[in-house]
Amino acid sequence: QLRGVPLLQALSAEALLQVAESVARIEAEPGTVLVAEGDEPRHYWIVLEGALSATRRGRVAATYNAGDFVGELGMGAPRAPVTIRTDSAASLLQMTHDGFEDLIDSVPGLTRNLTRHLAARLRRGLS
Repeated sequence: QLRGVPLLQALSAEALLQVAESVARIEAEPGTVLVAEGDEPRHYWIVLEGALSATRRGRVAATYNAGDFVGELGMGAPRAPVTIRTDSAASLLQMTHDGFEDLIDSVPGLTRNLTRHLAARLRRGLS
């Protein structure tokens, strides 16, 4: 199922194995708060199924669907800048920020893929 995640598609089989060993699959009910604005951010998620939203001060700042990743804004921050909540039942891959940083350091191509996806996300926000 990892091969279907756009962020991971170009990775080698060995790299995908490293990713698989670093994540936990979780199932979340609609309305589950993954992190609340102002809380200490600890995780990064890849959406396998379902829909999520990020709100800031009660207003929707972004939405996420299957194949998207979320939680990168909290990396290195003392407090989460947004609340991330499931809008539907969702299947997610979850990893700690430390685990994600370890993957970036050890999986060839992940940084390049991440940069491309973040740039595309920024372009969508500007159009």
